[in-house]
Amino acid sequence: HNKLGDLHVARGEADAALERFSTGLEIRQRLASADPANTEWQRDLSVSLEKLGDLHVARGEADAALERFSTGLDIRQRLASADPANTQWQRDLSVSLDRLGDLHVARGEADAALERFSNGLEIRQRLASADLANTEWQRDLSVSHHKLGDLHLARGEAEAALERFSTGLDIAQRLASADLANTEWQRDLSVSLVKLGDLHVERGEADAALERFSTGLDIAQRLASADPANTQWQRDLSVSLDRLGDLHVTRGETDAALERFSTGLDIAQRLASADPANTEWQRDLIVCHVKLAETGIETVGHYQRALEIALKLASDNRLRPNDQWMIEALQNRLRQAEEP
Repeated sequence: HNKLGDLHVARGEADAALERFSTGLEIRQRLASADPANTEWQRDLSVSLEKLGDLHVARGEADAALERFSTGLDIRQRLASADPANTQWQRDLSVSLDRLGDLHVARGEADAALERFSNGLEIRQRLASADLANTEWQRDLSVSHHKLGDLHLARGEAEAALERFSTGLDIAQRLASADLANTEWQRDLSVSLVKLGDLHVERGEADAALERFSTGLDIAQRLASADPANTQWQRDLSVSLDRLGDLHVTRGETDAALERFSTGLDIAQRLASADPANTEWQRDLIVCHVKLAETGIETVGHYQRALEIALKLASDNRLRPNDQWMIEALQNRLRQAEEP
């Protein structure tokens, strides 16, 4: 059931995924309850909770996600404490900490996120140091550095963010160079480049940002072309296009920006239409419309569409807490655009 659920998620079929994951969870809850001492069944239960939590996040159901992730974390903390030498259980714990950290970020709880990410990093540093040849653990370490870098950047701590992003990029580059056919590592590299590009933008280093974004876009385009059905790679491509569009705007290159934003909007519309329940993709669509509105092309129409999506998310109680400001901001922008 979980494997089929994963497949449905990759295809953007959220309702089908929910059914599969829920059925899998019911089975694992029965097994885990029947024998609480069976560590394998306890771990399986935590995996099911994590998958459902991820799905709740995608659907904008933050409270449900928090419940799933917290229950899964409790299980993994017990397992990791019972056998500190079990590296799989230690890694599982770091993953749970990351999931909760991401959720705290979405809820605007920066201090709680910092604590989760920092605890996860400590575990991953121990694992990665213990086995430098374990590429999975090296990749995990890169992810932790990136998550902390994102948090530092959001808090205005540019130097700390630069250190985290640079360390994460070093690891991602080593992995990607070691196996050019590994699409996961290639994607990680593109994500690392985008994150450093963001930091260069923040520091006013436009040429450095252009180099990072352009290299990341090349990778994202190759991946998206290789598998058009992979929704994550399609979204990555739209993000890279948006970043380059933003940079073109700051450089006064309106036509180039318009091309990037329009291509990104096409991708975002396809994803949002394929799975209207995916809150992240609906939010991406809002952003794409806003960016195009800011270029001065069909400004009123784009702001209207962005506002419609935001209001629909809010009415469905799916607009994230740290995105609540969007509605008033979009209303103000639309009002200004409509003025003669």
